[in-house]
Amino acid sequence: MSRIMCNSNSVSAQWLHDHLEAENILVFDASMPKVTADKSDGRDVQIPYTQFFDIKNKFSDTEAPFPNTIPSEKQFQEEARKLGVNKDSFIIAYDDLGLYSSARVSVAI
Repeated sequence: MSRIMCNSNSVSAQWLHDHLEAENILVFDASMPKVTADKSDGRDVQIPYTQFFDIKNKFSDTEAPFPNTIPSEKQFQEEARKLGVNKDSFIIAYDDLGLYSSARVSVAI
């Protein structure tokens, strides 16, 4: 497998298909229900090799007064490392609503 680099903040579905098996790509499903949505999680179909980026329980400060507050750097690093994130990772994040919660992955990283 090869390693890839990209100078763009977004990639096409075709680009991802062509590079999905690169050794440094990590694909995260960052879906979370909209506040006004029903309780279905919407994760019926996933891109191969996808890992769930759990914003609600792993990548939030659950003790903060506001929901989904970005956690401490230590907590974030610990959880990200569990998902295999390192300095060479090329991260693809998506969600089931287009651009609802996946942007948070980019901001947090």
